[in-house]
Order: sequence, then C-alpha cells, then structure tokens
Amino acid sequence: PAYMAPEQLSGRSEATERSDLYAVGLILYQALTGEPASTADTLEDLARVRATPPPPPSRIVPGVDADLERLILELLSPDPADRPATAAEVAAALAGTQGAAQTAPAPRSGLRHLPALLVVAVALLALAPLVTLWNRPDPAPLLPPAVVEVVRRPTALAVLPFENLGAGGPDDPLVAGIHAEILGELAKISDLRVIARSSVLRLRADPRSRQEIAADLGVGAVAEGSIRRIGDNLRVTVELVDVETEAQLLSETFDRELTSDNIFDVESEVAEKIAIALNARMTEQERARIRHDPDTSLEAYELYLLGTYNALLNSREGFEKSVAYLRAALAADPTFASAHSRLALIYVLAAVEGWLPENAAYTEARREARKALELDADLAEAYAALCRVKMQHDWAWSAAESMCARARELAPGDAQGYRTSAQLAAVRGRVDEAVELSLLALELDPVSGLSQLGAARRAWDARRYDLAANLAAEALRHDPSLGQGYRFLGLTRLFSGSVEEGLLFLEKHVQQAGRTPLSLTVLGYGYAVAGQHDRAREVLAEMDATEGIRPADRALVYLGLGRHAEALDALEQAVDERASLMIYLGVDPIFDPLRGNPRFDRLLVRVGLDA
Repeated sequence: PAYMAPEQLSGRSEATERSDLYAVGLILYQALTGEPASTADTLEDLARVRATPPPPPSRIVPGVDADLERLILELLSPDPADRPATAAEVAAALAGTQGAAQTAPAPRSGLRHLPALLVVAVALLALAPLVTLWNRPDPAPLLPPAVVEVVRRPTALAVLPFENLGAGGPDDPLVAGIHAEILGELAKISDLRVIARSSVLRLRADPRSRQEIAADLGVGAVAEGSIRRIGDNLRVTVELVDVETEAQLLSETFDRELTSDNIFDVESEVAEKIAIALNARMTEQERARIRHDPDTSLEAYELYLLGTYNALLNSREGFEKSVAYLRAALAADPTFASAHSRLALIYVLAAVEGWLPENAAYTEARREARKALELDADLAEAYAALCRVKMQHDWAWSAAESMCARARELAPGDAQGYRTSAQLAAVRGRVDEAVELSLLALELDPVSGLSQLGAARRAWDARRYDLAANLAAEALRHDPSLGQGYRFLGLTRLFSGSVEEGLLFLEKHVQQAGRTPLSLTVLGYGYAVAGQHDRAREVLAEMDATEGIRPADRALVYLGLGRHAEALDALEQAVDERASLMIYLGVDPIFDPLRGNPRFDRLLVRVGLDA
C-alpha cells in the first residue's frame, strides 16, 4: 500500500503505467526530502490524503532544482491524466535535471549523492511495470533497481538444462547430474564466466528467445543439449551458439556405453570443447583438473547423483534422503572423494538450517571434508566446506581464509565460492569487500533468489539498508516462496524508521516460513523494537514452548526489549555452545546497542573478533 496510486487505493481503476510512475514519484520525493510524500494509519485515510497533491519539496529542502520539483509533483498528481505518459518521458526529464542536481542541497535523509540517485531513478523507470507486482494489499517493498550491471562478455555463457529424451522426465537425476557436473568443470576455468545452475534452472520453461535470455544474463554464448539413456547406452548432444551472430560454435554428439568412466569422460570433454570453442584461455593446471576424473563405479556414481538431487530440495526430508544416498554411495566405494565432499557441504547446511545439532553437524562436515581431501587434494567443494566449518564453528579465522582462498583458486567461476568469501569478509569487518564479493556472486548467479538474499545480507551488515531492501525485493520477485526475503525487508524497514511496514513484512515471514525458531525470534525482536512489548513477551513465551529454541534466539528478543543483562547472559551461553550466529557479533547492526559494553567486548574476544 505504501506505493499505491490514488486511483488504486480508491478502487476507481486498475493499475496502469501512470500508476507505476506515481510510485516512482513517491520514491524520488522521499529520497530528496527525507520525508514520505503522504502517510496515514489506514488505507481509507491514505486514499483521502493522496487525493490532494503533497507539499512541494522546496518547502522541506529549500533550493531544490525547479525542474526536478516540477517533475516530482507531476508524477504525484492525484489525476493520472496529469502525470507523464511513459517511463521514457520521465527518464528524459530526469536526465535534464542531473546537471542542476549537482548543486542541490544535501537531502535531510542523508542521501547526499543526488546525481547518483537520479541515475538509479532512471534504472527504476526501466523496471516501472514491476511496481504493479508489488502494489498489492500486501506490504510493498522498494521497487528493486538493477543492482548489478550486466555486461556482455564473449567468454560468458549459459549452459541451459539438458533435455531428457529418455524416461524419467526433466528432473531425472542422471540428466540433472551430468548437467551440473559439466557446469562444475567449466567453473574451474578462470577465463570463463559461467552462469550458475540455480539460475539456469529457472529458465528451463522460459518461453523467450535465446537472444532475450542471453541479454538478461549478460552472456555471449548459450549451450543447449539433450541426453538419451537406452539400456546400457548413453547419447549426449551439445550445441553452442554465439547469440549475437547466431553462429554455431560447437555441435557434437557423444555415444558411449553407460559406465562411470565414460560419463566422466563425456563431462570433461564437453567442458573442454566448449572452452576451446569460446577461445577461452586455460592454464595447464586448469586443463589437468578438467581431465582428472574420479575412479568409481557406476553404482556409486548414480547413488551420488541421487544424493545431490535430494540435497537441492533444501528441506529436512531432502537432507535425510541425501545423506542416505551418499552413505550408500560410499558403502559401494569408500574412496569416492566427491561423495565425501558433497556430504560435508550437506552437513554444513544441516547445521545452518537446524536439521541437526550444530556440534554434531559440524563434526561430521569436518570429518567428511578431510577425508575427501585425503583422497583428492584438489577438490574445491571440500575446501569450501572446511572454510565454513572453520568460520562458523571453530572460529579459526586464518584457517578459514586459507580454505576459502584455495576453494576459489580451484573453482574461480563458482558463485558459492564468492558467497562464502563474502560472508567471511563481512564477519571479519571488511563489509565493503563483502558487498563487492556478493555482487560478483550475483553476476554468476543472477536470477537465483538465494543469491540475491546472500547479497542482501552483506548489504545489511554494511548498514546499506536501501540496497539490502532492494536485493531482498528482487529475491522475492524471482522466488516469492523465499520467506527470508520478507525477513530482510522487515528488518530493513524497521531500521529505516518504517516501523509498521517492517512489522507487516515480519508477520508475512512467519506466514511464509511457519512458526519456526528463526521466524519467531525475528518477529519477537521486531515487536520489541517497535515498542509493542506485550506482543514481544507473548512471542517470547511461545518460544519457550517451541522445540529447537537456542540461547542466541532469546538473546535477540531480550535485546529488542532493552533487557541487556539478560541478552548478555544468553549470548554468553551461546558462545559457550559455539552457536554459529555468534560470528556476526562484530558486524550485525542488531548488536549495536551492546557495543562498548565490557561484557560484550569480552564475547568478541572469545569469538576471535576485535572488540
């Protein structure tokens, strides 16, 4: 409702492009003045307020450029007919105000870089039709700008999901596994930028042309293919096309007897031929890593693919099935290093999601990663898992840095490697570096909601709340089922002063995720920060009766209520238990009220972070 036009609030008409432009006007008005153009407690009151124009920005910020003020007031006209007709018209008008904007006074909101704001506004206009998506009765986030500029590179490519021409449908584990492994091989080549599987999977049923998809992803080439399994035989076909010229760069068919050695050979050969077709530079080490195939049985490999497939479901049931399949793969072949490393990463995920007690999960993850590296010292996935164990549980910071660096060296094109490095940089206080790394991950994984949320978390750590909100909104646009997106939108709105809107988002998070320990914790914290202490205490009582609540969870609600001594008691217990949340003590804005407290400073020292 915060960004709905008057005609939508009153129900007089459906949303049009002029309704979208009204929302752009609201954003520009608040960014310029530091104040919303209109506020009200109910939708009825908001409709009544927006039936008249807002005060001119110059009454709040004297000296505002006259052309810019005129444009904003036109955008906020109660009558749609008086607004600019198209986004292109507004973009042209904005471009004409940028020179004058450079001498405009500093906005009261603290956004002092108005020229940059106008550039973002032009980007907003390109996405103006998306405002309609958010102008619903649900709380509306900021209209997400294009956060990462996508630049086409000849050696950037997307390998679209392979078509399954046999039985089993598009999600057949063998077909999905071969596709994932080819992407993994390509990620080992530093001269390529390969779009992550989590992004290309979202394009499987995309009706747009190859050129349109490539433009969205910023790639110069697209690979497509198919797999047919008939009895003991396998046929893999691959086609690589330059999207600008439509030239076919590669077209090949691989017919093999279905053995594990042959599958690995095909995966390596396809990756190497794609790289050669794109004229990508490969070092001898990279070429050797691509050609280095595991030595395992077909039975173990198919069980491994089933384990990987179930892990991607990102649920407790998927976790349990994944562990069972990977354990079966290792029973068939205890020397299968990739199965050990995949198991290590899955145990890390179980610790983060609360599917296993943290100590038990991280112990298993450490054991499996070390076993994988004993068998194959060049497994990037095993180093990545060890990095997260060292960071999230052991608090062995130098070792974590070393493991992360090695993982990125071995797989320079892996988006997850950048996300993990960004997390490590953030918790060690290098928040600007963390944001930069998370945006690099986003270039490799541009339409994945989880990748957007990872970048939102890093922006949150850096106190860049508007960027965090935009990234969370973008994540929800890609995947509306991601409850974490509502959590970040709620927190960023709370910290930006939009308390009621923030609480609506946090309540939406609970609806989406269920009444889990995490969703209840953040909701209780939100009520407390908003001054609704009775409701916060009700949530705290519910948490006491909820299985899986940890001391760190209670600490956040105590902190919101201003009960700092109890919050510190709970945090000290959480540090004793080596709760992974404690790595954020040095950087998370939620803990800012405790900074400078001697007890809190001692906790930072215990975790190995600077006080």
